[in-house]
Amino acid sequence: MLTELKTFLHVARLGSFAAAASRVNLTQSAVSGQIRRLEDALGFPLFDRSGRAVSLNRNGKRVLAGAETVVAAFQKLSDMTDENVAPVVLRVGTISSAHGLLTRAMQTFRRDFPHVQLRIVPDISLRLLDKVDTGEIDVALMVRPPFGIPSALAWSPVVRQRYRLIKPADMPGDDWRTLVLTQPFVRYERTSFGGRAVDLFLRRCDLVANDHVEMDDIVAIRDMVEAGLGVAIIPVDDDAVMPPGVVTLPLGDDVFYRELGLMTGRQSTPAHLDALISTLVHR
Repeated sequence: MLTELKTFLHVARLGSFAAAASRVNLTQSAVSGQIRRLEDALGFPLFDRSGRAVSLNRNGKRVLAGAETVVAAFQKLSDMTDENVAPVVLRVGTISSAHGLLTRAMQTFRRDFPHVQLRIVPDISLRLLDKVDTGEIDVALMVRPPFGIPSALAWSPVVRQRYRLIKPADMPGDDWRTLVLTQPFVRYERTSFGGRAVDLFLRRCDLVANDHVEMDDIVAIRDMVEAGLGVAIIPVDDDAVMPPGVVTLPLGDDVFYRELGLMTGRQSTPAHLDALISTLVHR
Protein backbone atom coordinates (compact mmCIF):
# COMPACT_ATOMS: atom_id res chain seq x y z
CA MET A 1 0.00 0.00 0.00
CA LEU A 2 3.02 2.34 0.04
CA THR A 3 2.47 3.36 -3.59
CA GLU A 4 -1.20 4.07 -2.89
CA LEU A 5 -0.29 6.17 0.17
CA LYS A 6 2.17 8.23 -1.89
CA THR A 7 -0.49 8.79 -4.55
CA PHE A 8 -2.98 9.74 -1.83
CA LEU A 9 -0.57 12.45 -0.62
CA HIS A 10 -0.21 13.81 -4.16
CA VAL A 11 -3.99 14.00 -4.66
CA ALA A 12 -4.47 15.61 -1.24
CA ARG A 13 -1.85 18.24 -1.98
CA LEU A 14 -2.78 19.01 -5.60
CA GLY A 15 -6.58 18.76 -5.26
CA SER A 16 -7.26 16.67 -8.35
CA PHE A 17 -6.62 13.23 -9.78
CA ALA A 18 -5.45 14.76 -13.08
CA ALA A 19 -2.76 16.89 -11.44
CA ALA A 20 -1.59 13.98 -9.30
CA ALA A 21 -1.45 11.74 -12.38
CA SER A 22 0.77 14.26 -14.13
CA ARG A 23 3.06 14.45 -11.10
CA VAL A 24 3.60 10.67 -10.82
CA ASN A 25 3.60 10.00 -14.58
CA LEU A 26 0.47 7.84 -14.55
CA THR A 27 -2.89 8.06 -16.26
CA GLN A 28 -5.78 9.60 -14.36
CA SER A 29 -7.58 6.25 -14.32
CA ALA A 30 -4.52 4.61 -12.75
CA VAL A 31 -4.47 7.20 -9.99
CA SER A 32 -8.20 6.76 -9.43
CA GLY A 33 -7.64 3.02 -9.19
CA GLN A 34 -4.90 3.43 -6.58
CA ILE A 35 -7.11 5.69 -4.47
CA ARG A 36 -10.01 3.22 -4.81
CA ARG A 37 -7.76 0.35 -3.63
CA LEU A 38 -6.62 2.41 -0.65
CA GLU A 39 -10.20 3.31 0.26
CA ASP A 40 -11.25 -0.34 -0.08
CA ALA A 41 -8.40 -1.43 2.18
CA LEU A 42 -9.27 1.17 4.82
CA GLY A 43 -13.01 0.61 4.56
CA PHE A 44 -14.09 4.23 4.00
CA PRO A 45 -13.84 7.01 1.40
CA LEU A 46 -11.09 9.62 1.76
CA PHE A 47 -12.27 12.39 -0.57
CA ASP A 48 -15.32 14.45 -1.37
CA ARG A 49 -15.57 14.40 -5.15
CA SER A 50 -17.08 17.34 -7.02
CA GLY A 51 -16.49 17.30 -10.76
CA ARG A 52 -12.76 17.40 -11.47
CA ALA A 53 -11.89 18.79 -8.04
CA VAL A 54 -11.50 16.62 -4.96
CA SER A 55 -11.01 17.56 -1.32
CA LEU A 56 -10.24 15.57 1.79
CA ASN A 57 -13.27 14.54 3.80
CA ARG A 58 -13.15 14.06 7.58
CA ASN A 59 -11.68 10.55 7.25
CA GLY A 60 -9.14 11.75 4.71
CA LYS A 61 -7.92 14.54 6.99
CA ARG A 62 -7.49 12.04 9.79
CA VAL A 63 -5.56 9.63 7.56
CA LEU A 64 -3.34 12.38 6.09
CA ALA A 65 -0.97 12.74 9.04
CA GLY A 66 -0.58 8.99 9.37
CA ALA A 67 0.13 8.60 5.66
CA GLU A 68 2.82 11.28 5.81
CA THR A 69 4.41 9.51 8.79
CA VAL A 70 4.41 6.10 7.06
CA VAL A 71 5.90 7.46 3.82
CA ALA A 72 8.50 9.46 5.73
CA ALA A 73 9.46 6.42 7.82
CA PHE A 74 9.92 4.27 4.70
CA GLN A 75 12.03 6.99 3.10
CA LYS A 76 14.29 6.98 6.17
CA LEU A 77 14.82 3.24 5.71
CA SER A 78 15.56 3.56 2.01
CA ASP A 79 17.95 6.46 2.62
CA MET A 80 20.09 4.55 5.14
CA THR A 81 23.56 4.60 3.61
CA ASP A 82 27.07 4.40 4.95
CA GLU A 83 28.69 7.60 6.12
CA ASN A 84 30.91 7.87 3.04
CA VAL A 85 27.95 8.42 0.71
CA ALA A 86 27.27 12.08 -0.14
CA PRO A 87 24.26 13.53 1.73
CA VAL A 88 21.00 14.32 -0.03
CA VAL A 89 20.71 18.02 -0.88
CA LEU A 90 17.34 19.68 -1.45
CA ARG A 91 17.55 23.05 -3.22
CA VAL A 92 14.73 25.31 -2.06
CA GLY A 93 14.13 28.74 -3.54
CA THR A 94 12.16 31.32 -1.58
CA ILE A 95 11.12 34.93 -1.73
CA SER A 96 12.18 37.06 1.24
CA SER A 97 8.65 37.55 2.59
CA ALA A 98 8.09 33.77 2.83
CA HIS A 99 11.04 33.04 5.14
CA GLY A 100 8.73 32.70 8.14
CA LEU A 101 6.57 30.07 6.43
CA LEU A 102 9.63 28.13 5.33
CA THR A 103 11.29 28.30 8.76
CA ARG A 104 8.24 26.81 10.48
CA ALA A 105 8.03 24.02 7.90
CA MET A 106 11.74 23.26 8.29
CA GLN A 107 11.29 22.54 12.00
CA THR A 108 9.05 19.57 11.20
CA PHE A 109 11.07 18.57 8.14
CA ARG A 110 14.40 18.43 10.00
CA ARG A 111 12.89 16.11 12.59
CA ASP A 112 11.69 13.65 9.94
CA PHE A 113 14.62 13.97 7.51
CA PRO A 114 17.77 14.82 9.48
CA HIS A 115 19.97 13.42 6.69
CA VAL A 116 18.69 15.87 4.06
CA GLN A 117 20.60 19.11 3.68
CA LEU A 118 18.52 22.13 2.67
CA ARG A 119 20.17 24.72 0.47
CA ILE A 120 18.10 27.90 0.54
CA VAL A 121 18.20 30.09 -2.58
CA PRO A 122 16.65 33.56 -2.05
CA ASP A 123 15.39 35.46 -5.09
CA ILE A 124 12.35 37.16 -6.57
CA SER A 125 9.51 34.99 -7.91
CA LEU A 126 10.26 35.57 -11.60
CA ARG A 127 13.83 34.30 -11.31
CA LEU A 128 12.81 31.45 -9.03
CA LEU A 129 10.34 30.34 -11.70
CA ASP A 130 13.15 30.19 -14.25
CA LYS A 131 15.39 28.28 -11.83
CA VAL A 132 12.75 25.60 -11.25
CA ASP A 133 12.14 25.35 -14.99
CA THR A 134 15.86 24.88 -15.74
CA GLY A 135 16.43 22.48 -12.83
CA GLU A 136 18.72 24.79 -10.85
CA ILE A 137 16.47 24.32 -7.81
CA ASP A 138 14.03 21.58 -6.82
CA VAL A 139 11.17 23.70 -5.48
CA ALA A 140 10.34 27.38 -5.03
CA LEU A 141 8.16 29.05 -2.39
CA MET A 142 6.96 32.06 -4.37
CA VAL A 143 4.11 34.25 -5.57
CA ARG A 144 1.78 32.68 -8.13
CA PRO A 145 2.65 34.11 -11.56
CA PRO A 146 0.10 36.50 -13.11
CA PHE A 147 0.24 34.36 -16.26
CA GLY A 148 -0.52 30.66 -16.65
CA ILE A 149 1.59 27.95 -15.02
CA PRO A 150 4.05 26.51 -17.59
CA SER A 151 2.98 23.03 -18.69
CA ALA A 152 6.24 21.46 -17.46
CA LEU A 153 5.70 22.77 -13.92
CA ALA A 154 3.22 22.12 -11.11
CA TRP A 155 1.74 24.61 -8.63
CA SER A 156 0.62 23.83 -5.05
CA PRO A 157 -1.11 26.76 -3.27
CA VAL A 158 -0.07 27.45 0.34
CA VAL A 159 -1.68 30.71 1.49
CA ARG A 160 -3.75 33.59 0.12
CA GLN A 161 -2.79 37.03 1.44
CA ARG A 162 -4.89 40.19 1.35
CA TYR A 163 -3.25 43.47 0.31
CA ARG A 164 -3.64 46.36 2.75
CA LEU A 165 -2.33 49.86 3.10
CA ILE A 166 0.07 50.31 6.02
CA LYS A 167 0.89 53.69 7.58
CA PRO A 168 2.69 55.06 10.66
CA ALA A 169 0.47 54.79 13.74
CA ASP A 170 0.70 58.55 14.39
CA MET A 171 -0.17 59.58 10.82
CA PRO A 172 -3.67 61.13 10.65
CA GLY A 173 -6.25 59.94 8.15
CA ASP A 174 -7.96 56.63 7.47
CA ASP A 175 -8.86 56.91 3.78
CA TRP A 176 -6.35 54.81 1.89
CA ARG A 177 -6.85 56.63 -1.41
CA THR A 178 -6.12 60.02 0.13
CA LEU A 179 -3.04 58.68 1.87
CA VAL A 180 -1.65 57.20 -1.38
CA LEU A 181 -2.13 60.54 -3.13
CA THR A 182 -0.81 62.83 -0.37
CA GLN A 183 1.91 60.88 1.45
CA PRO A 184 5.32 59.58 0.31
CA PHE A 185 4.83 56.10 -1.11
CA VAL A 186 7.15 53.20 -0.28
CA ARG A 187 6.62 51.02 -3.32
CA TYR A 188 6.74 47.23 -3.51
CA GLU A 189 9.19 46.65 -6.37
CA ARG A 190 7.48 46.38 -9.74
CA THR A 191 9.85 43.72 -11.11
CA SER A 192 8.37 41.23 -8.61
CA PHE A 193 5.02 39.50 -9.17
CA GLY A 194 3.63 40.98 -5.94
CA GLY A 195 4.85 44.48 -6.73
CA ARG A 196 3.49 44.25 -10.26
CA ALA A 197 0.07 43.51 -8.76
CA VAL A 198 0.28 46.72 -6.69
CA ASP A 199 1.24 48.72 -9.78
CA LEU A 200 -1.67 47.30 -11.82
CA PHE A 201 -4.03 47.95 -8.91
CA LEU A 202 -3.04 51.64 -8.68
CA ARG A 203 -3.45 51.98 -12.45
CA ARG A 204 -6.92 50.44 -12.32
CA CYS A 205 -7.85 52.88 -9.55
CA ASP A 206 -6.38 55.78 -11.60
CA LEU A 207 -4.05 56.72 -8.74
CA VAL A 208 -0.56 58.19 -9.16
CA ALA A 209 1.50 57.59 -6.03
CA ASN A 210 4.26 59.90 -4.83
CA ASP A 211 7.02 57.29 -5.00
CA HIS A 212 9.68 57.79 -2.34
CA VAL A 213 11.56 54.49 -2.51
CA GLU A 214 11.08 51.14 -4.27
CA MET A 215 12.21 47.76 -2.94
CA ASP A 216 11.29 44.07 -2.88
CA ASP A 217 11.80 43.39 0.85
CA ILE A 218 8.39 43.55 2.55
CA VAL A 219 9.89 43.55 6.06
CA ALA A 220 12.12 46.49 5.12
CA ILE A 221 9.11 48.30 3.62
CA ARG A 222 7.23 47.82 6.89
CA ASP A 223 10.25 49.12 8.84
CA MET A 224 10.39 52.24 6.68
CA VAL A 225 6.70 52.91 7.26
CA GLU A 226 7.21 52.44 11.01
CA ALA A 227 10.03 55.02 10.82
CA GLY A 228 7.57 57.53 9.37
CA LEU A 229 8.97 57.54 5.83
CA GLY A 230 5.60 57.11 4.12
CA VAL A 231 2.80 54.64 3.40
CA ALA A 232 2.80 51.38 1.44
CA ILE A 233 0.50 48.71 0.03
CA ILE A 234 1.70 45.20 0.85
CA PRO A 235 0.22 41.70 1.29
CA VAL A 236 -0.64 40.95 4.92
CA ASP A 237 -1.67 37.66 6.54
CA ASP A 238 -5.04 37.84 8.30
CA ASP A 239 -3.39 36.88 11.60
CA ALA A 240 -0.29 39.06 11.16
CA VAL A 241 0.83 41.15 14.14
CA MET A 242 2.13 44.54 13.09
CA PRO A 243 4.79 46.46 15.03
CA PRO A 244 3.26 48.98 17.47
CA GLY A 245 4.27 51.86 15.20
CA VAL A 246 2.34 50.53 12.16
CA VAL A 247 -1.38 50.27 11.48
CA THR A 248 -3.15 48.65 8.52
CA LEU A 249 -6.10 49.98 6.57
CA PRO A 250 -8.37 47.74 4.46
CA LEU A 251 -8.84 48.57 0.80
CA GLY A 252 -12.60 48.04 1.05
CA ASP A 253 -14.31 46.87 -2.11
CA ASP A 254 -11.06 47.39 -4.02
CA VAL A 255 -9.26 44.63 -2.11
CA PHE A 256 -6.99 42.29 -4.07
CA TYR A 257 -4.82 39.30 -3.12
CA ARG A 258 -1.65 37.40 -3.82
CA GLU A 259 -1.24 33.64 -3.57
CA LEU A 260 1.91 32.06 -2.20
CA GLY A 261 2.62 28.51 -3.20
CA LEU A 262 5.17 25.94 -4.28
CA MET A 263 6.43 25.54 -7.83
CA THR A 264 7.98 22.21 -8.79
CA GLY A 265 8.60 20.18 -11.90
CA ARG A 266 5.90 17.71 -12.93
CA GLN A 267 8.28 14.75 -12.82
CA SER A 268 7.99 12.27 -9.98
CA THR A 269 9.43 13.81 -6.81
CA PRO A 270 11.39 12.09 -3.99
CA ALA A 271 9.65 11.48 -0.68
CA HIS A 272 11.65 14.12 1.18
CA LEU A 273 10.53 16.81 -1.28
CA ASP A 274 6.92 15.58 -1.07
CA ALA A 275 7.17 15.76 2.72
CA LEU A 276 8.39 19.38 2.66
CA ILE A 277 5.60 20.33 0.24
CA SER A 278 2.96 18.57 2.37
CA THR A 279 4.23 20.29 5.51
CA LEU A 280 3.75 23.69 3.90
CA VAL A 281 0.46 22.98 2.13
CA HIS A 282 -1.16 21.34 5.19
CA ARG A 283 0.54 23.53 7.81
